[in-house]
Amino acid sequence: MTVSHDDEALLPAPPSTPRAMPAMPSGVEPIAPWGVHGLEADAARTAPYVTHDALRDLASAVAARALAHRAVFSIAGSRVAVQSNIRGALDLLLAAWRPFVERSDTAAQAGEDIAPYAVVDVGIPAARSPLASSLRGRHGSAIIPPLRSRYILVAGGEALYAAARLEDAVDFLDWAATTTALSGASSYAVFHSAALSWGGQGLLLPAASGSGKTTLTAALIQAGFGYLSDEAALVDPRTGRIDAYPKSLSIKRPALLAELLALSPHLMATAPAEPGRIWRLDPTWLAPDCPRASTTARVVVFPHYDPTGTTALQPIGHAAAALRLLRHGVNAPASPPRGVPLAGALVAGAACYQLTVNSLPAAVRLITNLCAINGAGGDASDA
Repeated sequence: MTVSHDDEALLPAPPSTPRAMPAMPSGVEPIAPWGVHGLEADAARTAPYVTHDALRDLASAVAARALAHRAVFSIAGSRVAVQSNIRGALDLLLAAWRPFVERSDTAAQAGEDIAPYAVVDVGIPAARSPLASSLRGRHGSAIIPPLRSRYILVAGGEALYAAARLEDAVDFLDWAATTTALSGASSYAVFHSAALSWGGQGLLLPAASGSGKTTLTAALIQAGFGYLSDEAALVDPRTGRIDAYPKSLSIKRPALLAELLALSPHLMATAPAEPGRIWRLDPTWLAPDCPRASTTARVVVFPHYDPTGTTALQPIGHAAAALRLLRHGVNAPASPPRGVPLAGALVAGAACYQLTVNSLPAAVRLITNLCAINGAGGDASDA
């Protein structure tokens, strides 16, 4: 496996807005339809004003370069190339995307089916990077706009995002590339849901961002569940099986997770020290043998955190469960009208519940008992 770090840029046109998407990185506001995030605010602080034409010229110049560090990834059936003039950009991205890295012999076959991105370090105004100096030498000094932000994300001949911190640029790349890949996936019906397994029985946890789904997933992994995803359930419409989307867990509040799961100081040493930074937690650090390749849903639980409620499971009918599942469809095959038959078939063979979560240990115990009863052929309503 060969990994390098850099990108060209062609961001596929986003499809119509799906019903459920992975959450955008903290502090980022969308500008329709994708927009130039962070760049307009940066330009407003500088003189002269940085035009979109100037940013497009920079993006085009970067896209024509083969940067030093590159990797090619396969995400939900889409190929994504990322390159950068600094190694740190790919190192950060690999913390979340390592399972998606293509083998070197496959990655070498980059063609029209690939979506390229570039994370560019232009340096600071007083000390531009070697790449920025090289671009100036070839295209003239105006090729580098007077931005204060150091890191620029380029895709599709456009500059998408600018950030003072490399971590912010990579977080936005993670969000933009995976959202585009998932919403445009043609070989899968994609639902915004965690996917796990217990004793060969598949478990879906469809829920919106901010519902506590990732925390619950981490606790279930620690309790012995197999891991497929905490973000996207990739359902093969032909077979109904769920394939793994094994991104690292995106932990927004590492200290809280450490307290809830009693994580070791050794493990917590891998968490970012800066407030607000996302912790890319490899699920194998919680349970080395947790990865699973695919499963079939036998239990569907819709979790909802309620700080004033009582942790409890409530059974729901298959029709209601199918409608709820469709609300979490990410792409066309998982959304009405195309997704209706598939959602119905998915829940028809599963025990379906809603879960109010107030106590994490109690929620884990209820789900474990539910999956054990369902796997043993017992009456799930007794859970």
